[in-house]
Amino acid sequence: MKILTININSIRAHAESFIDILRGGEYDVIMVQELKVENANFPHNLFDEYGYNVKVLAKKVGTALLYFRNILSKIQQLACPTIQTRTHALSNAS
Repeated sequence: MKILTININSIRAHAESFIDILRGGEYDVIMVQELKVENANFPHNLFDEYGYNVKVLAKKVGTALLYFRNILSKIQQLACPTIQTRTHALSNAS
């Protein structure tokens, strides 16, 4: 499983570069910080076609979590019997 963390310093200013990363399909999970956009203005439509679920918590600076839709099946395929899978919902609650 491959995980990428990135400080993007404005998702709108660097959308094309970020989409190049998504097109590669190399990462199972991508954690993004410094979105510099609020939830309502996050460009979800740019990422719909790449197979990632997107969860955003953005007030002024913001963070996002992108993960492949089949991530749980990938986790379950790991060859480690001690791993327990759990799902947690991200919320916008303060």
